Amino acid sequence: MSMDFSELERDAQGEWFHAEASGIANHPEVIARGRRQDVLAALLLGYLDFTFHLEARCIEPVGRDISLHRLDAQYDAQMARDAIRVQCDEAFHALMCAQLADHVKSRVELCRVPFPEHLYFRRVRELEASTRNSLSAEQYAFCVAVVSETVITDSLQKDWQNLSLRPSVREVLLQHYKDEVRHSAYFSQALRIVWPQWSEEVKRTMAPLWSELVLAFTRIDAELSRVALRMAGFSEQDAQRIQEETLRTLGPMADRGVSYKLTLRAFREAGVLGGQREYEELAGALSPNALVP
Repeated sequence: MSMDFSELERDAQGEWFHAEASGIANHPEVIARGRRQDVLAALLLGYLDFTFHLEARCIEPVGRDISLHRLDAQYDAQMARDAIRVQCDEAFHALMCAQLADHVKSRVELCRVPFPEHLYFRRVRELEASTRNSLSAEQYAFCVAVVSETVITDSLQKDWQNLSLRPSVREVLLQHYKDEVRHSAYFSQALRIVWPQWSEEVKRTMAPLWSELVLAFTRIDAELSRVALRMAGFSEQDAQRIQEETLRTLGPMADRGVSYKLTLRAFREAGVLGGQREYEELAGALSPNALVP
């Protein structure tokens, strides 16, 4: 299914991305120089690039692993077949992102600046080093997918309802959200099935990594913010200064304002957290508002 963005955008107004995504679009200098929409368009391209890589690098391969029974756990054929459905959905999400990115580039003049490797993928790679003697690569990748698919669902639920966004952006977010609701439920159920079957060594190794993965997913990517400013025409020096001033304003816990409730519920229902004390400690490490009723 190819999306017709030209039809959605006919006489359309609105913002290319939600301004609170990093805060830089609301910096006084960005507004004074009339670059706010350019910065938002660049941030959208960064978000689409992140999502494309997330689907292709983190989720689709896990769907393959589940379908091929590579998780060192027993589960039925239905769970394996549904993993293939997840793969199909994720490939479409990557296609939607690529198509919307092409549309944005055709509508907004931006400087050609390559995106860096996103913060989340760097952190996933760094944390993997501590798992190599305890988890298989497939087990660790599955844990990363559980975090990714539950956190992104909460995020998309809020994002697609933002009436200030352009119709094309809202449509992509909505279509993505509709699928991720199912994916979040699927990976939460899969975690409930495989986690009790894994060894105590696996569980001990993953215990300190869950919060690290969640925080890496939600933290503002400072390098990406600088690239967005460069794409919007700011010099490297100005981009660095604007990004640093914005982060100082946001404070040390700058994140994208997402919820962790689906993720924590998945952990609790699967028995990932040993008890109420472990659950409250993890929730507190993430956010004072992370506790699930």
